[in-house]
Amino acid sequence: MRKFFTALLTLLFIPGWLIIAAGESSFVKANEKPLSSSKQKLYSSKELLIQFKSKIKLDPSQFLASEINSGNFQLDSLNSFFQLKEIVPLFISKNDSSTSLEQSTISQLYLFKFATVSSLAKLKKSYQALNVVEFAEFNYYYFADQSVAKNTSSLLHAQLKEASHHLNPNHSVIIGIIDSGIDWKRKDLIANTWSNPLEKPDGKDNDANGLIDDIRGWNFVDKDLMNQFNLRWESRPIDYGAHGTQIAEIISQVSNYRFSDLTSDTKNQLMILKAGVSSPDGKVVFSASALAQAIVYAADNGARVIILSCNSENPSRLLRQAVNYAANKGCVIIAAAGDKNSDQPYYPAAFENVWAVTASDDNDKKLDDSNYGYWINLVAPGSTNENLFASDSIRFIPSGTAIAAANVAGLAGLLLSCEDIVDSDSLKRRILWSSENIYYKNPEYSGKLGAGRLNVLRAINSQHQSNIIIQKLSYHLKSNDQNIFHFNITPMTISILNLSFAAQDVNIELTTNDPYLTVLKSEITIPHLDYEQEFTNEFDPFQLIVNNNYPSRHEANLL
Repeated sequence: MRKFFTALLTLLFIPGWLIIAAGESSFVKANEKPLSSSKQKLYSSKELLIQFKSKIKLDPSQFLASEINSGNFQLDSLNSFFQLKEIVPLFISKNDSSTSLEQSTISQLYLFKFATVSSLAKLKKSYQALNVVEFAEFNYYYFADQSVAKNTSSLLHAQLKEASHHLNPNHSVIIGIIDSGIDWKRKDLIANTWSNPLEKPDGKDNDANGLIDDIRGWNFVDKDLMNQFNLRWESRPIDYGAHGTQIAEIISQVSNYRFSDLTSDTKNQLMILKAGVSSPDGKVVFSASALAQAIVYAADNGARVIILSCNSENPSRLLRQAVNYAANKGCVIIAAAGDKNSDQPYYPAAFENVWAVTASDDNDKKLDDSNYGYWINLVAPGSTNENLFASDSIRFIPSGTAIAAANVAGLAGLLLSCEDIVDSDSLKRRILWSSENIYYKNPEYSGKLGAGRLNVLRAINSQHQSNIIIQKLSYHLKSNDQNIFHFNITPMTISILNLSFAAQDVNIELTTNDPYLTVLKSEITIPHLDYEQEFTNEFDPFQLIVNNNYPSRHEANLL
């Protein structure tokens, strides 16, 4: 494919110091579609995300000062020249060098805010040229739509009802919902809302995480972004636009489906992580910095499942690091694939450690606006059943990949609360390999709808089952003319592959209802079969015999 190369060179003179900022090489594919051309902003116009290669000494008392002294002459000179207004440390550790946050490079990430900016692109290149900077990038925006469903799905509700008697929830799981906040005082949510066990509502930072009174979670939306929509910032993660509350209700009802008779402290808990703000045009707007902070907070405070409803085409390096950080701590991260009817990767869903979920209708057809592609992991119903909601539930139901992701997150929480699934990979295999093949209904999207449509019934009922496939079935012939002689004992070998979780005492039986065949040795038992382990009975094959009256050209029937 033909490519075009562009090189930029910026000369910036500061008294006593000359910066030469070599522009980033940009390769543009000739046939590549440009990023969104709509009027919505793709990133904050006066902010940069900067990661340092090593620790920089920054005095927290000076973060709002006009002259911020880091001890690095070049950095301080650049800050002064560009009228740096504020530095926001994105991640604050608990002064413990042994914590995973302190040991991670993510702790060296900061949000730089500037009073005035003539060219953010040139400013980024100038900071990127500093030898102490690992990378500088825009603070990208991500979006979620608030739309109304044209119809509701009864599929998931019916499967939950049918499978409910198989469930035995015995412990609580924390599910981090990163959205526009939650109205947790609603009667169907109040008993399921997470409460920080290390924090007290006393105006103090009891758990030493830099956040005062983070009882239910936190509002990570930047104050400047709130001001753009004339909203007053507060630390409580309350929802003013209903998107996050609707997502929470779906997750709560699915993940707590069999908890109705249990005490509230046994139910799965919803951690409220507000990272988006509702805009007048009906969208919820998120920044990469707020999303990353919310993800890290969820991982550090015990969330097993994290759901992200927003997306865009921009793969933020900060956001990727936050996702990897949470994944390394064992979190299951589920994200909406987006609703642009596009096969272009949308993030954070397209990141490696995220489950990308797209949406289908009640007939297993991909929803018209839902994204697709080889980066998709799973399909789920993109609308939900009104019967799942309490009588005072809000009166619109959004449809699309956000709802689909919520359904998957709810099932993930439900399975984790019922069983001792030790890692996210085991859970992922369980859900993906129990999914329903819907490609015959979507032939135009071959290979671009992941493993198939979420099948709640199979996922729940497959607790002690393994998805084992037959790779090869063969018999050993006794003559050179490729014929099986009558009354000859014919050895038959089988090769199998386990594509699900580990299985114990796997029994394989060869049977036939063919009147012309007799099975002499029909069973083999495998004591243990690990995930992706192959097995063959080459040294202990099945045995069958061909009867004397076997017709010519008869096709044998083996089960």
